[in-house]
Amino acid sequence: MIIATVGANMSDQKSKAAVELQSFKDAELWKGGFLDCDPINPLMWSSYTTNGFVSIYHAIYWAAIKPYMPQAARVLEIGPGHGAWTRALIHGGAAKVIGLDVQAREFNGIDMWLGEDASKLDYYVVEDMTCSMVEDDSIDFFWSGGAFVHMSKYIISEYVASMHKKMRQGAHGFIQYADIDVYNNIVTNKACMIHSVISEVMGPPEGPRLKEAMSQNEHIRSRDVVPEEMRNWEDVSPGRYFFVGQRFMAECLSAAGFEVVDPFFMPSLRDPIIHFRKI
Repeated sequence: MIIATVGANMSDQKSKAAVELQSFKDAELWKGGFLDCDPINPLMWSSYTTNGFVSIYHAIYWAAIKPYMPQAARVLEIGPGHGAWTRALIHGGAAKVIGLDVQAREFNGIDMWLGEDASKLDYYVVEDMTCSMVEDDSIDFFWSGGAFVHMSKYIISEYVASMHKKMRQGAHGFIQYADIDVYNNIVTNKACMIHSVISEVMGPPEGPRLKEAMSQNEHIRSRDVVPEEMRNWEDVSPGRYFFVGQRFMAECLSAAGFEVVDPFFMPSLRDPIIHFRKI
């Protein structure tokens, strides 16, 4: 009797499953196949939008700082500015961050941003690239995000040579730099158009109004393409991008005695990051 009951239940479940399956077929949902986004396109929106996907900055934090910075590390950061990355370094486990910047601590308002963590930052205004305020062989980790993109080859070369003296053997470092080919490849990517139109379109980014706006304008860009003559431009206008390029950064670090672990460290795409280590 028990066996017959179980058999009847199983038969009923199969029948219900068959009905459900057929209902999907009859509904003809998502004709052409469901596609929310292209997983290999890092710039494309999906129906998840910001619900569950990390920002590029947060991805960099988890990919670069968390795996390679030792706990209780003594960190050298060049160009902390307002302290976005400084706070990330401290929250990631740095015991002390030595920040070198061209502007004063008060000018950047970094203490207000760091709050109670401000005591973990030793801040210096630089007059040259010697890093003389930092003891030799005392740095466990090096970081610079958004600063070297505004430095010429001459400034970068001097900083890199000085950094090598300050870092301990085996210490890892990361520098964000500018490469004209990488930059232009991203800003001409059609998926990047969304950044220019999102503020003008109401509703969620996957909404029909946005798709319509993007389809009607093939020339919308998040930023302008950089002309070729900017590749080796020597003008030292403050704040401009110096597109020193991947090859220069790799050669510069190698010449100083570093091992280049990865010249194009993901996930930063517009302004690449180079990963290196003192050997």
